[in-house]
Amino acid sequence: MDGLRALAILSVVLYHAGVRKLSGGFTGVDVFFVISGYLIGGHIHAELDAGSFRFSNFYRNRAKRILPALYVVLIAVLAVGVVLLSPRELRNLAMYLFATIASASNIALWRTTGYFAASADQNPLLMTWSLGVEEQFYLVIPVLLLLLARVRQRLLLPFIVGVSVMSFVLACYQVNHTPTSAFYLLGSRAWELGIGVTLAIIEARSPRLSGGRTGLTSNLQSWVGLGLIVAPFFLLTTETPFPGMAALPSVIGSALLLSSSGGWVNRRLLTLAPVVFIGRISYSFYLAHWPLLSFLRIVRGSDLPEVWGLGAVAVAFGLAVVSYFWVEIPFRTSKRAAGDLLRRYGAASVVLLLVAGLIFHSKGMPWRYPRAALVDDTVAGSQRDACLVESGTSTPRLAAACTGSSSPGGHVALWGDSHASALAPGLRTLAAQQGYFLEEYAKTTCPPLLGVGRYYRQEPALADECIRFNSAVLERLIEDPQVQVVMLEAYWDAPFDPVADSGKLATADHKGTELPMEAESEELLTSSLRATLGALVAAHKRVVVFGDVPVFETDPIWRMRTSAIPIRRKLAEAMIGNASRIDSGVDRAFDQTPPQRAAQILLQDTASSFAGVEYWDLRKNLCGINGDCSYRRNDVTLYVDTNHFSPEGARLALQGWPLPLR
Repeated sequence: MDGLRALAILSVVLYHAGVRKLSGGFTGVDVFFVISGYLIGGHIHAELDAGSFRFSNFYRNRAKRILPALYVVLIAVLAVGVVLLSPRELRNLAMYLFATIASASNIALWRTTGYFAASADQNPLLMTWSLGVEEQFYLVIPVLLLLLARVRQRLLLPFIVGVSVMSFVLACYQVNHTPTSAFYLLGSRAWELGIGVTLAIIEARSPRLSGGRTGLTSNLQSWVGLGLIVAPFFLLTTETPFPGMAALPSVIGSALLLSSSGGWVNRRLLTLAPVVFIGRISYSFYLAHWPLLSFLRIVRGSDLPEVWGLGAVAVAFGLAVVSYFWVEIPFRTSKRAAGDLLRRYGAASVVLLLVAGLIFHSKGMPWRYPRAALVDDTVAGSQRDACLVESGTSTPRLAAACTGSSSPGGHVALWGDSHASALAPGLRTLAAQQGYFLEEYAKTTCPPLLGVGRYYRQEPALADECIRFNSAVLERLIEDPQVQVVMLEAYWDAPFDPVADSGKLATADHKGTELPMEAESEELLTSSLRATLGALVAAHKRVVVFGDVPVFETDPIWRMRTSAIPIRRKLAEAMIGNASRIDSGVDRAFDQTPPQRAAQILLQDTASSFAGVEYWDLRKNLCGINGDCSYRRNDVTLYVDTNHFSPEGARLALQGWPLPLR
């Protein structure tokens, strides 16, 4: 068992450290889920058969196993966060800490981020999502097994198998429609734990099937199991829709290895002393490695070189050894009565919850770093656009604030993606000055192009949602006589980003998981933009096409926050080796690869080929001829991340552009 844990933990920590060849190392967590189901299901089933099961003992043992090392890490992470994080970052950390203690960190992360999202790398408590899944499993499985054992014992196994099958079907559906839900929530992960429970019950009821057998069959089973676990480490990537079908090899391989303890792999390979030791400290290793990597990324402001990641993992290993011998073992061997021990852990949990709640309520203690708090306020105030439609829906927001349904007189309309949403405050000011109401139709990752959308392998449904959204918006704009001017804005360059899964353009006919070719995106941008502009011009609308915003490789908000936090700035300067790179106020725009420049020229040429269509370059007021662009002016923040304007940034970018009137 410890050998299998070692295999799982090494894949996870090396993947997180940035070892490129282990592009699918995240599947080690799935191995842990099967192990947990097997152990917990087996223990509960054995105690139920013996009539010795007690909820108090079960939760005492779980608390002794999980909470001491976890709480030490949470306290350490919070202490470092107070020193290194801006108020908004610390407030978010407190929120995740609160959710972790409440066994709901996976739910909090599901609502706020994605595991593979860039921002996830800088969440020091991201690793607790899997603990949330397991702790929710601990709440459900003992009640479920107890009820079934008392009602009808023979239905126990069919019920567990049935629930596991339904969970797997749910995961396969969600991975293509709501992938973040599929990744984080218990409903779509339960089948992995359920496979372990099923195996434990089968072995308990049929001792001849238990894993102690030796011989050719058992040896072959153990090798096949090992192969099924290891292959995904190298074959899967962050672009693979996951979990669902892609998780099957890891789960089946884990079950095969668990049920073949007499096989050569288990007897010889997974029982080597160093392997067993790594397995024993795997829990502390898992808890320690991610915060170290995350804080390093926060300080550096970008991904870590592989050697840095491996160095952090080595330090985490040392901390895990200390935690195992001085925290895990002493608390795990405690002989305190269940009631007394649970009360003590309950009191500790309440204290941590109160601390997290106070930090959250204080908005991250802004008095620590007032300048960073000002930057945070700009970011927070720029992320509240009620008109922006998120993924999961294809219906435009039709509230009066977005459509001006009760506003008389002329209207102008803004149509596009989140870049359009970021530009809206500046346009709203201009429109109001001219006596117009600005209608806003925006959907994330959805350029205003007829018949195409941005296709992501992890979220293939987004492209179809976008196509339906744009069709509905165009119909509304054409039929609305109040709308005199239509303005189009989007992250036009995104499909031409060198990053593989950057959202290439695709039609509704695109099937499968293969990304469309770059040439296809260029062709589709031309044809769909012409169709969009043609339809609007035919409806006698004046049209404005805005060029895209300058995009930065390094997050300007990181630059400004780091500059405002003295210790973080010094550490960043030591890591980067160039103090002037921290926060000079300007940076070179990143979106200047040949394909991206070609897309910008194509956009301008297509717009210019239509009478009644105007093109405006949003770079004019921000960028110099050398390619450097401003992300702040004095202490005024112009961006909220690498590629979205703040309201002040939008207003500056639009200076000198007269709203076209009929």
